[in-house]
Amino acid sequence: MRIFKPHFFSLLLVFLPLLASSQQKKIDSLRHIYFSNAPDSTKLDALNALIWPLYSNSVPDSGIKYGHIAVRIGEKNKLLSKLTVTYRRLAICYTNITDFKQALFYHQKSLTLARQLDRTKDIGIALGNIGVVYQDLGDQTKALDYNLQCIRFLEKAGDTYSVSNNYYNIGLIYKDMGESGKALEAMRKCIHNARASGNNNALGVGYNGMGIIFKVKKEYDSAAWYYRKGILTNIEGGNLYNLSEAYVNYGSYFTELKQYDSAIVYLNKSLKIATDINLKGEAANALANLAFCSIKKGQYKTGISQALQSLRLLPEDLGNKAYCYEILMEAYGSTGDYENAMKATVIKYATEDSLRKMNVSKDLIKLNLQFEYDKKAAADSIRFHEQKKISEAKVDAATSRLRMEKTVRYALVIGLFILLVFSYFIFTRFRLIKKQNIIIDNQQKETQKQKALLEEKQKEIIDSINYANRIQRALLATDTLLKQNLGSYFIFFNPKAIVSGDFYWASKLSDGRFTFVTADCTGHGVPGAFMSLLNISFLNEAINERLLTDPGKILDLVRMRVIEALSEDGSMEGGKDGMDCNIVVYDFKTNTIEYAAAHNPVWICRGKEIIELKADKMPVGKHDKDSVPFSTHSFSLQKDDLVYTFTDGYADQFGGPKGKKFKYKQLYQLLTDNSTLSLVQQRELLYKTFSDWKGELEQIDDVCVVGIQIN
Repeated sequence: MRIFKPHFFSLLLVFLPLLASSQQKKIDSLRHIYFSNAPDSTKLDALNALIWPLYSNSVPDSGIKYGHIAVRIGEKNKLLSKLTVTYRRLAICYTNITDFKQALFYHQKSLTLARQLDRTKDIGIALGNIGVVYQDLGDQTKALDYNLQCIRFLEKAGDTYSVSNNYYNIGLIYKDMGESGKALEAMRKCIHNARASGNNNALGVGYNGMGIIFKVKKEYDSAAWYYRKGILTNIEGGNLYNLSEAYVNYGSYFTELKQYDSAIVYLNKSLKIATDINLKGEAANALANLAFCSIKKGQYKTGISQALQSLRLLPEDLGNKAYCYEILMEAYGSTGDYENAMKATVIKYATEDSLRKMNVSKDLIKLNLQFEYDKKAAADSIRFHEQKKISEAKVDAATSRLRMEKTVRYALVIGLFILLVFSYFIFTRFRLIKKQNIIIDNQQKETQKQKALLEEKQKEIIDSINYANRIQRALLATDTLLKQNLGSYFIFFNPKAIVSGDFYWASKLSDGRFTFVTADCTGHGVPGAFMSLLNISFLNEAINERLLTDPGKILDLVRMRVIEALSEDGSMEGGKDGMDCNIVVYDFKTNTIEYAAAHNPVWICRGKEIIELKADKMPVGKHDKDSVPFSTHSFSLQKDDLVYTFTDGYADQFGGPKGKKFKYKQLYQLLTDNSTLSLVQQRELLYKTFSDWKGELEQIDDVCVVGIQIN
């Protein structure tokens, strides 16, 4: 393995500002040529150099502006060989702003012109670029087809450098298709051709690609070796753009291994290069990854600052925006800044909605392109038959016309007679119908107006509830938190009406143990959801602010806060709302649990037997026993025990052949009979059994069933 040369990289960092300055001087020089009295052919060369690579990555909008100027000059002077390049580079700028339709339009023009000129290399490059657009659109089949076509032409032209680049694209396509073996083979061909071309830039790209594939395969030693080779090769070749990307990839490798200090070192190197040569996309990417590492190290202030810098650099990139706001959501939540955490949550979900719409837009573009292709193919196949039919139709039309004219004459005579007979009748009926239509039209307009108003109000209500559902789900226990602290688990969560009175919530305790709460608040729908948010806030206060660790005392505090909050609600009951729940605290070091339960028991499935851990017969809320403290119990677990917690919604559901309740006895039998299945299969079975039992009947309550396996 080759060893890094720190002094070499240090010199490179010293010269980065000079290289950036040199690039700006080159841009100024090319612009000067365009504005000079140079021949149009020379101006077109200067414009082509401006479009790519100088503007395409950093300022694609400027690349498009100069690209259209170059097209006008090239087409006016019929500079066809140069125009092939112009079309190609303008298309690349459109690809970089995700205007895939325009990108394909200009790549096709470049391909058509290259074929007219019989330029083998340009044909190959155009085919490869079309493959890149389809790759960005997510159409892996077409992307692979165009890249393979491209390679045949480029190999014929002897362009090993471009062949190397296309094998890199093929490797990434196979990676996205889940074909890691084929992806590695393509990357090896990429490296082989890069060496044959003697181009260090292509070689560095190939090494980086091998690192990406090995990381996907989770063969981390091999991934690290190739990442380091790629970095060294890019340093030796002075390829700053690829070097910045290589450092980000190496940093993400350390991030995946949770070696955040090492990740930060390489991400900062990427950020330094990207900033010096104005690569906003790479800089934003590096900052977002740095923010993630800072948050994981508990450096929340630094992480927040880095995420906000990333957003300012690349506000239009929805993927980066969603990722940054997810980081901000966790950072603000961890520092107790719940207002900003909620704002970040709302923006994150709104951005993910926009991403989903963007993906739908991409699918529509693909469908439109496929439709146009199919339409052209169909037109070509039927054009010959249509010409034949036209000749035959002309003869038939002349004969038919003579027959038709004779028939029409007879029909006109008969029609005029009938018209005279019914004219008077129609006239009198018309006046009556006109009056009736005016009355009906007025009634319909009023009906439509009321219907539109009702639909608008209904939509506003549903939109508000859906938005509330997203906020409520953001406060539930996240998959990330559960995967970090539990082994295997499943959650079957099925609200009755979008938002739910049932909820599940989890948190680390101050003593290092992990607690999980399964709860059923009074009511369901919007009232139940308000109660769930209230109870979650009180649980958060008890555990994360007052640092309580005893389950019974946690429920005592929550009950007290619920009664205080609802005692002056103005009702005769004086705030008897609350919740039934159980709170289970896991100590995986000793394989024991402590629990407290209000009405809802805890079931432990051991083998084919369920052990029921009894609950206190009182709710978390106002009750005639609200002065009695909740009991805390402990229980020793064994390997492969299954801990089930649930609300009453599943057992109380009406259905089956006689429309009766499902009941706990059937739930007990269902869980014991299927306890040997995987937790994913158990969840699917619970869902199917519930759906089959309910049938066409209405769901009567929110449903929540949780299963946790002890490893």
